[in-house]
Amino acid sequence: MNKNRGLFILIMKDFDYLALSGQHLSVFTTLHEVGTVTKTAEQLDLTQSTISHSLQKLRLIFDDELFVRSGRSVMPTQKSEYLYQEIKPLLVRLDELTQTQEFEPNLAHFDYTILANNYQVGVFLT
Repeated sequence: MNKNRGLFILIMKDFDYLALSGQHLSVFTTLHEVGTVTKTAEQLDLTQSTISHSLQKLRLIFDDELFVRSGRSVMPTQKSEYLYQEIKPLLVRLDELTQTQEFEPNLAHFDYTILANNYQVGVFLT
């Protein structure tokens, strides 16, 4: 391990999880499902280089190899298996949140609160 990478890992341990991109998580789950960088790049319409850079960043963030070579494919590590079970539902839920849903007034329920002084109550509600 070179000195710069070790320093970067120390810095990344204090990583702000809100800066973690959905694209990185999508790369992670897709690579977990298809098992090769090439197929992941094709499926996400990204370059292999982008996939490799995303994987490198994820490895630093999670302080784990995440995937190890096995012939022409990659195999997830134990930590990667755990993370996949946590990350996949998050991505599914994010996708659901972005789906356009039509408003159906007959199914809508609204509560209204009307603020009024005694005069207004007497005038409008009697």
